[in-house]
Amino acid sequence: MKKQWMIVGALIVLFFGLWFMASRQKTSAPQSQQERAFITPPVIRQSLMPQPLSTGPITYSGMPAAIFPESVPYYTITRVRNFETERDRLFALYNITSAPNTIVGSKGRYASFLQGTKSGTLSESPLTFTYRSVVTSNKFVTNNAEQHVAATISMLAELSVLPPPFTATMSAQRFFAFTDPHPRELGSAQGAVITQLDFVAMVGSIPLYINDADSPAFSASFNGDNALTELRAIILPDITKDDKNLSIISYKEALERLKNNAGIFSSVSLTRTGEKEFMTGAPPSTITVQNVSLGFFYAPNQEFLVPVFVFTGVAAEPNEKAVLRTTTVVSAL
Repeated sequence: MKKQWMIVGALIVLFFGLWFMASRQKTSAPQSQQERAFITPPVIRQSLMPQPLSTGPITYSGMPAAIFPESVPYYTITRVRNFETERDRLFALYNITSAPNTIVGSKGRYASFLQGTKSGTLSESPLTFTYRSVVTSNKFVTNNAEQHVAATISMLAELSVLPPPFTATMSAQRFFAFTDPHPRELGSAQGAVITQLDFVAMVGSIPLYINDADSPAFSASFNGDNALTELRAIILPDITKDDKNLSIISYKEALERLKNNAGIFSSVSLTRTGEKEFMTGAPPSTITVQNVSLGFFYAPNQEFLVPVFVFTGVAAEPNEKAVLRTTTVVSAL
């Protein structure tokens, strides 16, 4: 009898042990899978995000329908280029015989050089290199975007300012004439002596925004002989893609944040409407949203690329007839 009770007790203990192990697997498996799939981001430093252009409330309308994923790839910033190393590296490419001239401005330091027909300027905030070449041409430009894009990509590679996995994608092509003291933008290539191509920096299928959401990451200008006259390039950091993804808020929540003025009204510029050249009034208080996209925002002192929703729209300049183009950034975390 005693032996039977010992057998029954052993079976009970064995059954309880198997049940406990099975219950632990059920509760821990989803957590370990969640830990493998997603990563918790460090805290966003708000001071590094685009600074708002308006402190007053803005009314948004015309919210476009859109579908976005629940997560994005997690890119860590592994190396941030700095003013000193980039000044020495970039200027050495042009065999500078005299030391670059460095001054301190309202947005940090600037360094420049002049060597024959070539010149360059390095700006500290954001870290930007601008190359210029004095070349003349008596020809009008042609709409030869494919050749100009190839030349721009080649120049970016030569300067090593576009590290992988970043790529450059053309976002706009503009045409200019110089019949006035200042360049005048034209609606087509007819009569244009300079064409400017603007580029977006892409990481995978997601665009990168720097400083604000309206400035191109790269831009290049060509004359009628297809010679590069100017190249402006944001100097990008080195980044590494993690195996884990980063969860983001839903588009519905992003819209709620926008309506509640939890976004950052980051940039405003005149459209081509009218003859006005400069915005003279206050920032608009009513904006019609026309498009929304998902992007990454880069700040040099952040540990990772911050996912953001970027809302672009139009507004009327207060007390003026000019039409404004606007962008508002909403954090996706």
